This record gives sequence, structure tokens and C-alpha cells, in this order.
Amino acid sequence: MLKVTKTDVDTINRLMGAFESIGISKEMIEARIQRKLEAITTHNIVDLRKIYSSIKDGIASPIDFFDTSTHKSQQTLGKPEIVQQEETPDLAALFEAGGL
Repeated sequence: MLKVTKTDVDTINRLMGAFESIGISKEMIEARIQRKLEAITTHNIVDLRKIYSSIKDGIASPIDFFDTSTHKSQQTLGKPEIVQQEETPDLAALFEAGGL
């Protein structure tokens, strides 16, 4: 496992900055590597650098590597999601109209 030193923290911060610049959130990275960012391994860093290069060079898109459903923008964090309820037909009105 990667021993976290100041250099490693700097590496992780630079990696996060690079991914955030192309719209990839911390949550998306953590879902990809299946661990918290604080527990990242050297192998994960190497893989993420390859992924970043592929996206940056236009060879791939973020949806090729990341589950975009885990991404929540800053604007939606902490706000309740609005769920629209399906309208149910008024059965009495349908019956009176001869629809039933």
C-alpha cells in the first residue's frame, strides 16, 4: 500500500485538480478505484494517469471510465431531489364519461 507522505498528498491533489478540470469529481474517482481517495495505491495512480491522458487526448470520453451517476454538482449537493409523481387518471370522471 502507498505510504502517504507530503509528496504523495501533493500528487493526489494534482491528480484531483487535473480530473476536476475535465469534469470528473472525487466521488467518481472513488467509485472507479473502489476505495476512498485517502487509501489510493500507486497502481491506482498509474491507472488514473493513463485514463486522464486518454480523455485529454480525445481517445476516450469520461463515460468510458466513470459512472457519471455518482457525480453530483456543487449546486445539487444538500438539496432534496424533486421527484415528479405520475398523474393517475380520475376513475370517477372516466366512468361518468363512459370510458370504463
